[in-house]
Amino acid sequence: MPLNEVCFLFINFFILAHTLIISYFIHLSSRYFVHPYFPFFTLLLHHIFVASPSHFRTIPPVIIRI
Repeated sequence: MPLNEVCFLFINFFILAHTLIISYFIHLSSRYFVHPYFPFFTLLLHHIFVASPSHFRTIPPVIIRI
C-alpha cells in the first residue's frame, strides 16, 4: 500500500476510535443524549472515512452494524 493510504487509514481509525470513546463517556454521563444518535454517527463516520468511493479499490465496502 502507498504511504498516503496507510496514513489515511491510520487517521480514520484514530478518529473513529476517539469518537466511539468520547460517545461512550457522554453516554455514561447522560443516557438520553447519545443513545438515539450513536448508530447514526457511527454509520456516518464509516461512510465518510472508510467507504468513500475513491478507496473502494483498496478497502472492501463493509457496513458497520450496531
